[in-house]
Amino acid sequence: MSIPVHSSQTGLVFLRDFDEGILNTLNAVSNPNAFRIENGQRIPDPCHKIEVGGESIPVYFSQPEQVFRKKVYPFVTINRDDFVPAMNRWHGPGQLEYRVGVGAAVTIEGRTGHLEHAMKFQAYPYDITYTVSCWDRYENTLHPILAYVLRRLPPIGRVVVKDSLNLVRSYEFYGEGSVAALGEIIDPVTRARGYAITIRVEGEMDLSEQTQSDAIGSITLNLHKKV
Repeated sequence: MSIPVHSSQTGLVFLRDFDEGILNTLNAVSNPNAFRIENGQRIPDPCHKIEVGGESIPVYFSQPEQVFRKKVYPFVTINRDDFVPAMNRWHGPGQLEYRVGVGAAVTIEGRTGHLEHAMKFQAYPYDITYTVSCWDRYENTLHPILAYVLRRLPPIGRVVVKDSLNLVRSYEFYGEGSVAALGEIIDPVTRARGYAITIRVEGEMDLSEQTQSDAIGSITLNLHKKV
């Protein structure tokens, strides 16, 4: 199945662009003043944050770090899990994403165009899975954070991604499985309660480089002089 070929150049997208798209979907902003506790000391720990009920909640993109390092409760973690090819969305070999003229335009026999074209083959479709977990000490203070995450990441939604040229792309995502209950109770002081939701983003990755080719493959010249 063919798709329309863009007449303007587009940028590239890869994993980190989708990671940032998930953070933006959660409306998480940079929080350079965050800290964590280690051996009773406050250690700088830059992360992101969301605002829930007037409180700033740290958001850690923890993959591939361990979730249970010492943090300030409550907090939210994001893990990028698996990403797998989704060939059911493949449009067939040779499909171009864009084809645009490059260089100065020329006019030959009244027709204006470019002698060279830049083109890039279509991106490869991938399903990218993310798990977002909410943590706090107690259930009643955890629920507002969980509600915030569920509103931002409903069972069906869209994530907005910017490519390398800062152009905006939109991709659908779907909830996967149940809202999993998490918990760890070592003692009354270090107890932790949490919930995790998993979403699958129907994304793509640009794995082909831009190439250039001549717009004119060959020219036949008529050198016969009319009598």
